[in-house]
Amino acid sequence: TFNPASVMKLATSFAALAHFGPDYRFQTSVYGDSELDAKRKSLSGSLYVQSQGNPVFGRKEAAALSRSLIRRGLRNVEGDLVVIGPLSLDDRYTALKSAEQLRRALTRSGIAIKGKTLQLADFPGLDSKVLYLKHTSDRLRDILWEQNAHSINEIAERLGDLLGGSLVVQQFLIENCGLESQEIYVDRPSGLDYNRMTARAAVKMIRALYFWLNDHDMNLQDIMPVAGLYEGTLYG
Repeated sequence: TFNPASVMKLATSFAALAHFGPDYRFQTSVYGDSELDAKRKSLSGSLYVQSQGNPVFGRKEAAALSRSLIRRGLRNVEGDLVVIGPLSLDDRYTALKSAEQLRRALTRSGIAIKGKTLQLADFPGLDSKVLYLKHTSDRLRDILWEQNAHSINEIAERLGDLLGGSLVVQQFLIENCGLESQEIYVDRPSGLDYNRMTARAAVKMIRALYFWLNDHDMNLQDIMPVAGLYEGTLYG
């Protein structure tokens, strides 16, 4: 076996495509306990941000979401900021730290929050809340092209987490690409650290990916750059 390095991103890409579908879009939704008090520009209860784990939702997107809430008329939150789901503004941050960073983005935009910052894995009561806005990501296929063209480790790591971790990606390859267990070891979905794959396994994986894409009216270049043509790690 060899260290496949960022070729491992193709494994994660394949597993994500099969799990979510190429046209899947991640939602980040914002709810309130009640309608806004337009006169006071205030929410009397808590503000809820539900994340589906958009792997490219970062500080820029958090700032854009904050500005959208400002335009909607929100200036004060009397209750808590409750972040639900796998929000990750930076790969260095835990889910709670990401929630705190989101609060900072809201504060910088001019939204004051009186209560605490809470991070929950799930919150079944959102159906009873008032939907304020939704942020929708690009299609997964476009996110994967960006990831693979520029070899962005953070996107692959977040996708791997959403899929259930490195062992899930490894098992996907064994079950869907005809790999033997001794041919593949996935430590990190991005290819960082200790990963192992035989050359034959890499060819099997890319061959299976090629046919999967073909069955879904796609080509390899829909999720990978063409060397010398598109900007990225293969440009020049």
